[in-house]
Amino acid sequence: MKLPTSIGLFCALALVSAQPTNKEQKNVILSISDGLGLPGLTMSREYVRNLETNGNFLNYTYQLPLDDDMVGSLRTSSANTYITDSAAAGTAMATGKKTLNNALGVDVDGNAIGSVLEAAKLAGMHTALVTNSYVSDATPGAFNVHSQSRDDYWFIAEQILGFRGALGIPAADIVIGGGYCPFIPKSAEGSCRPDDRDLLQEAQEKGWTVARTIEELNEADSAPLIGVFDEKAMNYTLDLSEDEPSLMQMAEKALEILIKLSNEDGKGFFIMVEEGIIDYAGHDNDPVAHVSSTLNHMNVHVRIKELLKQINGETLVVATSDHDTGQLGLGTSLPTDAELGEYQWKPEVLANAKHSGDYISKRLRELTEITSDVIIDAFKQYSGIEDPTEEEIKRVLDAEGSSSGLSDAFNIAVSNRARVGWTTRAHTAADVPVYCYGSKYCDQFKGSIENTELPQLIEDYLKLDINNVSEMIKDFNTNATEILGRDTNDRDVNHQ
Repeated sequence: MKLPTSIGLFCALALVSAQPTNKEQKNVILSISDGLGLPGLTMSREYVRNLETNGNFLNYTYQLPLDDDMVGSLRTSSANTYITDSAAAGTAMATGKKTLNNALGVDVDGNAIGSVLEAAKLAGMHTALVTNSYVSDATPGAFNVHSQSRDDYWFIAEQILGFRGALGIPAADIVIGGGYCPFIPKSAEGSCRPDDRDLLQEAQEKGWTVARTIEELNEADSAPLIGVFDEKAMNYTLDLSEDEPSLMQMAEKALEILIKLSNEDGKGFFIMVEEGIIDYAGHDNDPVAHVSSTLNHMNVHVRIKELLKQINGETLVVATSDHDTGQLGLGTSLPTDAELGEYQWKPEVLANAKHSGDYISKRLRELTEITSDVIIDAFKQYSGIEDPTEEEIKRVLDAEGSSSGLSDAFNIAVSNRARVGWTTRAHTAADVPVYCYGSKYCDQFKGSIENTELPQLIEDYLKLDINNVSEMIKDFNTNATEILGRDTNDRDVNHQ
């Protein structure tokens, strides 16, 4: 296989510049909540319900902002297992093709295949990817890169900026999220590159606006734009510092620019917005972070519905998940229960907590010594637990400063007290909900559909041609190890 020739680049650019203004402008906002299944939605809904009624919810029903927009469900298996990872799931949702777990934007044989975002780009539309995970992660990556391994972050980063892209040009005009590690030189702190290239500097020299701070993001008003904040994924919403933009702020900025550009030329836009760290909460079995992230995802849709009034033409909004993570259960029985099978769970326990287990773990590891008194204070200050048991304190002590051990200790305590159970720390095969609003075309998403049908339906709505993109990029070399000449997975970047 080989990289695209200069002829391929010329053809791609010609397709973009020759595209006429669409008088009947259509736009698509695809929202993906990574790792969110139905139980997580129930937990979040009941959490708010409890807050608003102080536990007295007789004759009261709270609805999440997307509840009225549910149209069906999505089946999530990959090409080689009933339980997908995010790379295979993202690829199915971007390209309409099943692939192997760990593979990104390629078919089961490792060949590059086109995505709905790439097809939109070549049709002259404005394109964007936003996530609070890292921008080179599996879900955003599936829409604009092609790699046999999702772990080759340096390779993925170069494709994002169009330096080594299959199209010869950047597929996404706007990319905002976490994960600067593959964009900065190997010699820089926090880098996960195998060389000393500074991709952000190179991008700036090629006309990209580069945002590394919330102030720079606020000032950005044009594309191409890349914003990267935090070394890897961004912090949970409830743990964000003042200098970290929220998913809401990042999505608003991308939409602000897309709306301006599309209203000016009538060409329409395609954007994928990912609430990527619900998945992290599921892997951590952290109910506090899970609820916070889920409600964050819902609030983004409240804002999207407000912004629809500013957009010319028709905008189809589709929201779904790539898979469920953790398969939580509401209502568990503990060995201390007087009567097993007690029918209750306690959302008020989650309401008392102020931070995630991951945040607490970081704060404790900053200390020179973790004593019982320190642990008791941490339970009170961060988890809202005034009376930690000896067992709960011992679990923290036994972690011996381990990052995952410390966060687990607090997450287990909160989960047990709230009666939230978890069946796994991994993904599950469960179906996930599909929501749709903004267009009568939403009827096409009704019922139970395969994850591969999602981009096919969007392709039909926008009158795109994904197969044409696949034909254009079929010779693109997707093997990063072959390109670099050695194994590139020399630094761990946590992924799921």
